[in-house]
Amino acid sequence: MALACGPLLGHFREAIAVPFPDTMTARDRYADASIVNIFNHVTFVFGLRPEYAFRTPLPDWSIGLEMQFYAVFPFLMLALGRTFSLWRHLLVLAAGLGVWALLWGYAARFPMPAFLPMKLHVFLLGVALARARLSVRGLGPWWVVAVVCGLECARHPDVHGLAFALMAGGFGVLVAGPGAWPGLSALRRWLASAPGQRAGDYAYSFYLVHLLVLLPVAGTLAASSAYLALPAWERFLICAVLAGGVSLGLCMLLHRYVEQPGIAWGKRWLSRRARTVTAVSG
Repeated sequence: MALACGPLLGHFREAIAVPFPDTMTARDRYADASIVNIFNHVTFVFGLRPEYAFRTPLPDWSIGLEMQFYAVFPFLMLALGRTFSLWRHLLVLAAGLGVWALLWGYAARFPMPAFLPMKLHVFLLGVALARARLSVRGLGPWWVVAVVCGLECARHPDVHGLAFALMAGGFGVLVAGPGAWPGLSALRRWLASAPGQRAGDYAYSFYLVHLLVLLPVAGTLAASSAYLALPAWERFLICAVLAGGVSLGLCMLLHRYVEQPGIAWGKRWLSRRARTVTAVSG
C-alpha cells in the first residue's frame, strides 16, 4: 500500500516542504514501485543495499537492520557465551566497529544506518540491559551500557548523543534498576497492566503506519495559511491529535486482523513442525 500510494504521499511531502523546506527528504522514496525495489524489500536484502535501504514512504529501513541482526544472532550468542563476560562483549563491540571502519566508504552511502555494523553497539546495549535485568556478574553489563553511550556521545557531541545516553540510562533503570523508588514501581506496574501491554502491542505497528497518515494530514494542514499562523506548539498539537488518532485506529485493526492471526498461524505451524520432528526422531 505504501508503494502504491507513493506518488500521492510524495505530493503531500512536497506540500509540507513548501513552508518548511529543511524537512524535505529524497523524492525517490515516493516514486519507486519497481519490481527491483519490491524484490529487495520482500526478500529483506534492502538493508544491505544503500540505494534501496530507504526507498519506500515507510520508516522501514530499520526492518532490514533487524533482519541482519536475526541472521547473525546465533553466531553472536556463541561469541558472547552463556554467562556474561565483559571482555567478550567489548571484543564483539570492537569487531563491529572495526567492520564499520573497514567498510567506511560502503557504509557512508547509506542514507539511514541500515547496515548492521553501524548499529551493532545498540543491539549489544540491549543484550547488556537484558543481562543486567538478570543481575548477572554485578556491574559488568552496566560497563557495556556506559561504553556504548560514551561512543554514541563521541559520535554525536550534541543533543543527539546526550538524548541517546539519557534514554539508554533511563530505560536501563526502568527494566533493571532498583525497584524501591515509588515512581519507578508505579510505572512498572502500569507497564505490566493490561493497558500497558496493549500499548506495547500497538507500538511497532504505530511506528510503521504513522507516516502513511502523518504525511496527508500534515500536507493538508501545511496548505492552510490559518494553520501556519498558529504558534508552533498549537500546530504540533493539532497535527499530533489528528494523525495520532487515525494511526492508532489503524494499529488496532492491524493488531486484530493481521498480527494476531499471523501469530496464531505461526504457533500452529511450529506445533505441527515439532510433532513431525518428534515422530521422525521416534
